[in-house]
Amino acid sequence: MTTTNQTCKNVATKDYSLNDDLMRIFLDAWEKLDNYVEQEKVLTKLLSNHSKNTDIDDVLLKCATLNSFYSAGINNKDLYPLAKHIVSINNIDERLANGDLSLVAEIATCPGIKGCHISFASKFCNWHNKQAYPIYDRFVVKVLSALKNNGELTSFKVCDIKPNKVTKDITDVNIRYLSFKGALEEFVKKYNLTLAFASDNKTIIFKILDRFLWLLGKCCFANNILADNILTDSALINNFLVDNILADATLQIAYGIIAQVIYDKFFNKKK
Repeated sequence: MTTTNQTCKNVATKDYSLNDDLMRIFLDAWEKLDNYVEQEKVLTKLLSNHSKNTDIDDVLLKCATLNSFYSAGINNKDLYPLAKHIVSINNIDERLANGDLSLVAEIATCPGIKGCHISFASKFCNWHNKQAYPIYDRFVVKVLSALKNNGELTSFKVCDIKPNKVTKDITDVNIRYLSFKGALEEFVKKYNLTLAFASDNKTIIFKILDRFLWLLGKCCFANNILADNILTDSALINNFLVDNILADATLQIAYGIIAQVIYDKFFNKKK
């Protein structure tokens, strides 16, 4: 039987990089997160049975479930106005099927409720069209921002993809989301991540990409205990262990070490 120390030693001696091999490691880890796996099964069934967005009951059910499962931060009292707003959007089902990206900003800036909910809006749209809409997530933004700050990515400005939870300017939110999508596309191209593509090798499946970047970002940047992407070795691995993402302690430590290697190599370069 392999000991924990031996496992960690084997993990620590490998040279990990941002590539398909690393993506596969983290996708395998995601599959071990039973709560998330089961939640996605529920959402798949829900969207299959309530795919349209013209009935307020159907849309309210989807809004409440997505908000709960994803901890999207929408106040319960705002769910009905949000669902009512979604139902009122002209040709919403056709626009979702066609991948109309402007829908994200239109949903995110719902009149009558406080704040801008770009994360929820992107999740709502993604669950109706997984190949058109990337999920806007703070940990994914942290990964992309760190790569941009270290010169790995170049096609966007960090300020253009960071969340603005206050703005109701639909143009600003649309630019932010389009910049985020462009940053993801550059990321996939830069590191030749073939696992992110559908069988046609042309279409990015944003749901798969989100799983990888969300878990990698959570390992590297969880809890925001230190500012501006500066983490110590112990802080990073402790974050990972405290979050208790994986049940097996050996796996926790192993993935923490892998994340540390990636963090040091790509996210914390010395200027």
